[in-house]
Amino acid sequence: MASVLIIGSGILGLSLAEKFSKGGYHVFSTSTTESKLSTLHEMGYNPILFNSNEIAHYEKLTVLKIDVLVFALAPSKCNEIAYTDVLNKICNTLSSFELLVFTSSISVYSNNGQNHTEESEAIEHNSIIYQTECYIKEQIRDHYIFRLGGLIDKQRHPKGFHKNLEVKQADAPVNLVQIEDVSNMIYSSVENKIDAGVYNVCSPEHPSKKEYYGSFNPQLNYSEGEPGKKIDGSLISNALNYNYTSIYDL
Repeated sequence: MASVLIIGSGILGLSLAEKFSKGGYHVFSTSTTESKLSTLHEMGYNPILFNSNEIAHYEKLTVLKIDVLVFALAPSKCNEIAYTDVLNKICNTLSSFELLVFTSSISVYSNNGQNHTEESEAIEHNSIIYQTECYIKEQIRDHYIFRLGGLIDKQRHPKGFHKNLEVKQADAPVNLVQIEDVSNMIYSSVENKIDAGVYNVCSPEHPSKKEYYGSFNPQLNYSEGEPGKKIDGSLISNALNYNYTSIYDL
């Protein structure tokens, strides 16, 4: 049985754990809180208490022999040890793994009003996420880097994104993707062994923020700002022959 270690058990990490588990993988899932471990166990996963800021916690990974390592940890979770260093320590601590999956972000692209493909050179080079991508490209031979749009689903519904009722950059396009689409695409990429590299994962629908968020909440207020950007997520969908779920289908 193939095994996967998913670092991070947030809403995306749990979706990925479910997908790999249903696909027959032996799933290891980490959490920073002990109270969540029993929940992960009840879901059928092998829970590991892991806080990236605690040096002693890395020792728990030394005995694991993993086929796929999924790094789905947000930079905000890494306070004591730098984000890139956390990934480096995990990679060096694991007994073995064959493939690294990194859930990156479209925030690496500049808000310059352009349409960004994976070949775009308008990159925020100082971004810690982009710097982590560079580490992966230099140090890890077999990898997937998925630059994800804003994650949405029924639990993370867009109607709750602007609780202060103010939408800035109202004319800028949205770049969103259904969480289930993300987990489906990541799992299918691993299973189908598509070419290693960088892939944008983002819906082809790009209404303005005013149009999109206004469709869920007519009480919103709007202000102008930067032109934003559009993210082209067709490379991965074409490679997998996969159709994105509409961002209105919630």
